[in-house]
Amino acid sequence: MSLHVDDNLFWWISSLLALAFLKSRPSNEANTLLVREVLHLHCCHA
Repeated sequence: MSLHVDDNLFWWISSLLALAFLKSRPSNEANTLLVREVLHLHCCHA
């Protein structure tokens, strides 16, 4: 159980870091698509 929670926490932290990076570089479409893919995977696995 704790391992699953830690994995979810890792996903959330990764998503937040990705979004923070995206905000600092809004013109990079490749990063935008990458972030969207990561968030999509997170939503599907949640």
